[in-house]
Amino acid sequence: MTYTTHRDTQATLHILDEADMDVAECTDIDLYKRFGLEEEYEVDQMTTWQRIKPKIWAVFEMPRSSVTAKCVALISIICVILSIVAYCFKTAPSLTTPSLQLTTGPFFNISLNTTALSYSSLATASQSFILVSSDPLAVTPHPAFLYIEFVCNIWFLFEFIIRLTVTDSLIGFLRSPLNLIEIAAVISFYVEVFVTLGLENQHSSPPPLIAKCAVELLSIVRVMRLFKLTRYISGLKILILTFKASAKELSLLVFFLMVFIVLFAALVFYAERLSLSPANDFTSIPIGLWWAIVTMTTVGYGDMAPKSYAGKDVCTVTLLTPLACERET
Repeated sequence: MTYTTHRDTQATLHILDEADMDVAECTDIDLYKRFGLEEEYEVDQMTTWQRIKPKIWAVFEMPRSSVTAKCVALISIICVILSIVAYCFKTAPSLTTPSLQLTTGPFFNISLNTTALSYSSLATASQSFILVSSDPLAVTPHPAFLYIEFVCNIWFLFEFIIRLTVTDSLIGFLRSPLNLIEIAAVISFYVEVFVTLGLENQHSSPPPLIAKCAVELLSIVRVMRLFKLTRYISGLKILILTFKASAKELSLLVFFLMVFIVLFAALVFYAERLSLSPANDFTSIPIGLWWAIVTMTTVGYGDMAPKSYAGKDVCTVTLLTPLACERET
């Protein structure tokens, strides 16, 4: 083993050692020592809050420390999965209801959700109003998904408040990427709820589509809750730590990949441009970047292809370059 390999191995082990891997063998003295209460614990001079704070922290931060902690972790995992499933499936066209408008004249219309009326009331309303389809993009998810997300986010908010209350380091807690994701996800959900309710209360006009799109765009951060699973599944945590330990090598790989992408995009652009072919797909270097990315990653959509011999030569080299690099590694 060379010195460089030994040094890299030691650096990787150092990263793994710094990770707060959850273990079930955590004793009470270790737990109280984390909060700086080992002296009070030894002389048995602790307040009630000092006694229960580390234990509550262990329940929410160490999933395998006790049966209660395992139950809390299981609830969190179920809520994460249910919230992501509800977030994804509520966009399915078959699980949404179109918004309609009740119109009685050129100066009066009311936005209406078809799920808000029964068939009998809808028939009664149709005698006095005219049902007109609204914007096809203005659809409302099934209420069941809202209820699922609401229940899950109540648990997320409760869990976050408890963890924030019993944390041993407030600054470290707020600087954690997972906690920042959780803050953004909770805020995005309640902003969506309040904005949606506020827009629906404006009966004079349908909810502005741009406002709904902005709220939905903000809600994308909720998908990142999947990273919370790394707190409960050791395999995922080790995978993240592996990427962290290999960050230098991965950054070099991405750098050289970007260099080759730009190089081949420029080469294929000028090769096709000099051929003066009327069927030239490469009208600019940015378009060539898309082709180079698709080609070097061996995806090959086939939406663009060089027509000249020079362009085909560039394409051949572009195809063989990642294969040669993979063989070398």
